[in-house]
Amino acid sequence: MMNIRKLLTVGGDERMLYTSQSLAEKGFDVEIFAPSPPAGFEHMRPTGDKSIDSAAARADAVILPLPVSRDGVHLNSSQLTLNELSDTLERGQTVFAGMMDGALKSSFFKKGIRVFDYFEREELAVNNAVPTAQGVIKIAMENMKITLHGARCAVTGYGRTAKVLADMLAALGARVTVAARKCSDLAWARTGGLDAVNISELMKTAPELDLLVNTVPSLVLDCKTLSALRRDCLVIDIASAPYGTDFACARELGLNVIVPGSLPGKTAPKSAGEIIADAILNIIKEGS
Repeated sequence: MMNIRKLLTVGGDERMLYTSQSLAEKGFDVEIFAPSPPAGFEHMRPTGDKSIDSAAARADAVILPLPVSRDGVHLNSSQLTLNELSDTLERGQTVFAGMMDGALKSSFFKKGIRVFDYFEREELAVNNAVPTAQGVIKIAMENMKITLHGARCAVTGYGRTAKVLADMLAALGARVTVAARKCSDLAWARTGGLDAVNISELMKTAPELDLLVNTVPSLVLDCKTLSALRRDCLVIDIASAPYGTDFACARELGLNVIVPGSLPGKTAPKSAGEIIADAILNIIKEGS
């Protein structure tokens, strides 16, 4: 187990506040890099520092957001630049971060700073599937003219989130088709009572669909497939970049395509924050 007790959380959205809160409840000494407590978190301890230097010097480890940065220059939801952060941390410190850029990670390694990407943890990915799937269902209910009960839905891919989402949709009474490449995935989907087709045959099912959710981060919803959809079919792409939809074609066809980002943090920030906290705690316990 790592000898880490003092934690500093820097940047991020509401879920990182819940990450901090959860770790504090588990007995860690946690500070939030902020001049004052954020609204709703008055019980949490802000650093009160204007400079990151003194706050970081007090910490055994620093927790960075998910993702670490959105523009490649600044820390996510912070005015602090990545270069400033890198210059601040010292040899022997530890960084826990989500989706850290390789160049930044390399700069930390060169300084003798240990870096752990909690987003790479399998338990985090599995646990995140639930709030992600619930977020998709929320978006669908808000943007469809019909109920999910009885709706014809398709999910491309059959990874962690796709499995949870397909089961949730089916539980709501939707008629769900899984479109995947692996024969084993198709077999598992059918075993679970779902319809299943090879992703190359999705176009045959497309004209019947009311909802199409993509989880594959490569082009699977090409113009040919999109053209087969009815114009009132809602398309939600939750894959990571570069996504799996021909967005230019979708616009030309007049399709409603939604690309929600960071669904766990938007749908259930407290649950998402606790999931991150658990992943960080597991890393600390494993001590590697």
